[in-house]
Amino acid sequence: MRWSGRGLPRRTLAGSALTVDQAVRNTIRFLGVPLAEAARMASEVPARTLSLERKGKISIGCDADFTLVDHEGIMRQTIVAGRVAYDRRSWDTHP
Repeated sequence: MRWSGRGLPRRTLAGSALTVDQAVRNTIRFLGVPLAEAARMASEVPARTLSLERKGKISIGCDADFTLVDHEGIMRQTIVAGRVAYDRRSWDTHP
């Protein structure tokens, strides 16, 4: 089968350069969704869809994975299994 130039050829994965934190900001800005709901949409819903019962929510027995954002929704720190995996301060040239 040849690709017609419209859409994607079969068996091709589509992707995006959109980051999750930007997707959350877009959801808030363009859809008027509150931050807590946008965060749930970006975490709990995908985890539940993938049957990842210990991911996507803050609850007893769940993994200690978090992404911390500032007041503008910019990702500042990522914690995986209770340990800092990413800290934006280490990448910023000034605090």
